[in-house]
Amino acid sequence: MSQPARPTCSPQRLLCQEHGVSTIVVRQAIFALRTEGLVEGVKGVGVFVAERLPGASDKPDR
Repeated sequence: MSQPARPTCSPQRLLCQEHGVSTIVVRQAIFALRTEGLVEGVKGVGVFVAERLPGASDKPDR
């Protein structure tokens, strides 16, 4: 059984166009998200939402 696909971030150039910012701003934002453990980058593939967010537990919310 395969795992469901993880959500990805849009390509950097598209994020720049959509938000009217420079490439360096997008790169800095992605770096900050990586530092927080919210996204994971795979060189040559893309940036993905982290499989487990920091502080997340296995217990369901009640």
